[in-house]
Amino acid sequence: MQKEVHFLAIDKCVLTDSDKTHCDCAIFDNSQFLFVEISDSKKLHRNAKRKKAKAQLSQTITHFRENGINFPDNLNAVICFVGKKVFPVRLASTDQASLAFLIEWGAVLLEGNERKF
Repeated sequence: MQKEVHFLAIDKCVLTDSDKTHCDCAIFDNSQFLFVEISDSKKLHRNAKRKKAKAQLSQTITHFRENGINFPDNLNAVICFVGKKVFPVRLASTDQASLAFLIEWGAVLLEGNERKF
């Protein structure tokens, strides 16, 4: 059975470089909504990239909410590190970081490069 999944290009499409920092895209269906920041990073630089990605995801969520767009209760923010290996999406690197992001932005913070719909 095929399922309809939607892709929304945000970086340089919905939002331009003149806007505040923002994530790359959103992927969603009838039950899930994911903001996604794609980052090409070696393991040694992931902490810095993770910090920047969290800022980009939070700014995007804020921008959409400030413009009257509401999200389902199961909003997710995904940091996707590009690599040769496939890593299923999971909670962010620390439970504390995930909880803080959930409290502040109302979205579950995840990391990985594969997600099933």
